[in-house]
Amino acid sequence: MQVSERNNVEVVEGNALAIFIDSQTRLVSLKDTNGVVSSLADELGGNVSGSGTATQVAFWSGTSTVSGDNGLYWDNVNKRLGIGTAFPSAMLHVDGQVRFRNTVQLAQQNNNSFAGENTGNLGTIVGSKNTGFGKNIMSSTTLANNNSALGFEALGSITTGNRNVAIGVSALGNSVTNNGNNVAIGYESLLNASGADNIAMGSQSLFTQTSGTDNIAIGKEALYSQTTVSKSIAIGGRALFSNTTGSYNIAIGDSALTNINLGINRFNIAIGRNAGSDLTGTGGENNIIIGDLAQASTPTVSNEITIGNSNHDKLRIVGIQQGASDGDLLTYNSTSETLELSPLNLQATPNPSTPSADNVGTLRYRTTANASFLDVILQTGVASYQWVNIISRTW
Repeated sequence: MQVSERNNVEVVEGNALAIFIDSQTRLVSLKDTNGVVSSLADELGGNVSGSGTATQVAFWSGTSTVSGDNGLYWDNVNKRLGIGTAFPSAMLHVDGQVRFRNTVQLAQQNNNSFAGENTGNLGTIVGSKNTGFGKNIMSSTTLANNNSALGFEALGSITTGNRNVAIGVSALGNSVTNNGNNVAIGYESLLNASGADNIAMGSQSLFTQTSGTDNIAIGKEALYSQTTVSKSIAIGGRALFSNTTGSYNIAIGDSALTNINLGINRFNIAIGRNAGSDLTGTGGENNIIIGDLAQASTPTVSNEITIGNSNHDKLRIVGIQQGASDGDLLTYNSTSETLELSPLNLQATPNPSTPSADNVGTLRYRTTANASFLDVILQTGVASYQWVNIISRTW
């Protein structure tokens, strides 16, 4: 085989084939042993034309035309493919909407599953069985295990901590390390928690909580100010809102016990809207306050039971009555602030005329023209019962 140049055409000749390469156009022609000349493009099925730029992925823009576009970009140095971007920052970087018809596994490592921008700290995470969906979720996680997060920056800062559930924007968002088993549902709920076994449901519930444990807050801003307190329960918007260090309190109702805020405020129970909201941080423990707008006698009282508010002036106990037409059993005297007991006629309802085993122990008060009697039904034999007079008075 020899190579020569004839009129700007390189000729490669062999025993059966001559190849002509135009040094200017670089077109290739073939000449067979019969002297027939044909172009290489003809032999391969036609001419191919087009242009592009290095790093662009070539595609057919026509039946015989190849093109390129920065919308389909290959970074050969970092081995990254960009779709819609010429600056891919990951192995596959898509700038724009993506539509999937079937389930897509977006990221998985060490039995962790993540989806979202800057989510999961992939490549560094050692922990396992974490699940995150959203932006900036568990982006610093290293040793955390068995956590679930849904929402922008939910569990966003956690590095270590196990068995936490965070649902909502920034739920448990600033918690770096915690002792686990926390449940936060709602915007910034349990935002700063480092303790364990807390449940917060509602926007900014247990918002300031740090190292406290075993607390339950349900409602917007419930237990909002609490920091290191343990074993408190708040159900209702702003219930126990101001409490910082008082433990073992229970508040049920909107703004119940909303103003107590010191460690000396312990063991209080308030049930009802604004119940116990007059108790302040200067004192008050071991109180029970029940009723809508029910308040303690003073803001610093301790060891007191309050039922109802200033609008309540009667106490009714079902099953005990004075008689068929008598008044109330107990009457509240607003002047002396005392309960007054009316004259009693304790009896069954209705008053039994025939003593029996079913009404043994029933008391009856009766009068005649100049005497009064207190009787009771007693068993007087194997199967006999009768009224027995306990005491009588005549005048």
